[in-house]
Amino acid sequence: MASSCEVGSETAAALAAAGLSAMGDQLQEVCVSSAATATEAAKLADATNSMFLLFAGALIFQMQLGFALLVTGAVRNKSAASVMLLHVIAPCVVGLCYFTFGFAMAFGSTPDSNNPVIGSTFWALQPGGVFDTYSGSASLALVWFQFTFATLCATILLGAVSERATLVASVCAIVVMGGLAFPIVSHWLWSEFGWLSYGKASGRLFGSGAFDLAGSGVVHVTGGAGALIGVLLVGPRMGRYDEATHDSFSAHNVTLVCQGTFVLWTGFVVFNSSSVMVITDNFVAAGRCLINTLLAGCTGGLTMLAASRLISSHYSVLDVMNGVLAGLVGICSSCSIVLPYSAIITGSVCSLIFFFCEKTTAYLQIDDPVSAASLHLGAGIGGLILTGFTAYPPYLRDSFPGRETYPGGLFYGGDSPGALLGAQLVATIAIIGLVAVLLTPVLVGLKLAGLLIYSEEDQLMGADEAIHGGAAYNFNAEETSADLLPMWQVSTPQQSPRPPAGAGGATGITWTASTGSGASGATPFKSRAEEDSNLGIVSSLTATKASGEDDTNRGPHYASFIVTTDSGHRSTRRRQHVGSASALGVPNSQDTLINSTVDDPDIDAVVPISTNFRSSF
Repeated sequence: MASSCEVGSETAAALAAAGLSAMGDQLQEVCVSSAATATEAAKLADATNSMFLLFAGALIFQMQLGFALLVTGAVRNKSAASVMLLHVIAPCVVGLCYFTFGFAMAFGSTPDSNNPVIGSTFWALQPGGVFDTYSGSASLALVWFQFTFATLCATILLGAVSERATLVASVCAIVVMGGLAFPIVSHWLWSEFGWLSYGKASGRLFGSGAFDLAGSGVVHVTGGAGALIGVLLVGPRMGRYDEATHDSFSAHNVTLVCQGTFVLWTGFVVFNSSSVMVITDNFVAAGRCLINTLLAGCTGGLTMLAASRLISSHYSVLDVMNGVLAGLVGICSSCSIVLPYSAIITGSVCSLIFFFCEKTTAYLQIDDPVSAASLHLGAGIGGLILTGFTAYPPYLRDSFPGRETYPGGLFYGGDSPGALLGAQLVATIAIIGLVAVLLTPVLVGLKLAGLLIYSEEDQLMGADEAIHGGAAYNFNAEETSADLLPMWQVSTPQQSPRPPAGAGGATGITWTASTGSGASGATPFKSRAEEDSNLGIVSSLTATKASGEDDTNRGPHYASFIVTTDSGHRSTRRRQHVGSASALGVPNSQDTLINSTVDDPDIDAVVPISTNFRSSF
């Protein structure tokens, strides 16, 4: 610094001849001072940008909580703890993967060592000296920031395969999505050396490159494609499309879904605004991202409010929340380069795309408890494609100064009309293809090995009790009014070795047993327990007459009971039985879930119960 401010010998001689030697010294001091000030200003800018990414990443990381709340509320209560566990495991797994190889695959490129398909340096963040100072392409703040995006991408699939995919399968999917697919796709579009990148210095696809500021494609199409592949391979939950039970698969806690939606909405605002990366240079663009994100989310919610009313004749809170999220997903791609009215169009169109996709998956009986594929894949594709129409060239020029051409959206013409749209289409197809290549063999292998989905018994019981040792909720019978639960239905799939026939039981109770060993059927119960919140179910069993005995109620007989309720709770006992057995039904819900299909005019409703068996001999 001092040497650059040295006064040349000729200049010093001229100043001395003029009697201005002191001025030369003063000029040198001013130069040194100015250089020091510039250095400190650069350090302050680096610190500001680093802090910006650190703080933004912390807020984005809270979106993991939003996903956990949303998915937990959307599934049945018997899987709530399992869902929460997976959303805790996801960042743990992705964190190690991204540190070890994920960041290297995404941003491990230098001018001397680069590849348009995948990064090749910075494995395990080495050499460490590169990360000791702040730079836009290699800094620990950037590692943290991109890790939060990778975690969200991996989490999308978990909601889609909830209640079926095993813990082993879920962890494998997390590694593939967060540790492999996301880093590769982010290298394609976000690295300055990626083959799809709009910010690439030269050799851009169609002279344009694909633009995806905050991840409509990198995060949401990647995660949504994984979600679709996952739900197709794991298949529907048991009983999901049975006429008698399909309504019992509705979201068990809409309040949690709403809470999760608001957490995600807040996260999306930061998610998109912080994707400008360098706040000291792009603070205007960051503000534009914030407003456009807000507008798209608002429009998406209102569009779905109207659509749900027109289609189903009622206002669906779940549809509105999904509409908000669809708008937010769609605007991620273009939030910094579109005018406000384009953000409104994007939010509305993407919410309608989601609505169409959701109805299509329901028609095809593709069981996706949180509509993850419809939301992230459908709205994500919509956002990417709409960018090819709505990108405003002057905003692109501000974002990428010094370029010769700025291909924009078709609505505005500009340089190379259609080039940006073509690049967006190629990016969409490439992302889906990559995810299919990486994820499908892993899930198919797990399925062949019997490790992909839970057994039928575990699905009936629920992962909370079957796998994780306890339910998320502890329902107390004393807190439930029996007046609201006058009708009960329990299914008994197995009766062995001989099927007992129904006989008169306690007052007000009718038991029609299934027939045939191992047969399945509904065993309806009816009770009038107006005063007691504990509903006692007692019924006599009549077995085949034993040899040499006249009394059919005597002699040792076996009965195996499996009680399955709509909420999935199950209690099994195998007893050497003489006489009668009694079962204590403990209600765990005040909501009537489905209409009975039993051919009995006296039974008009079915509600979930948790049953414990007690035998008397």
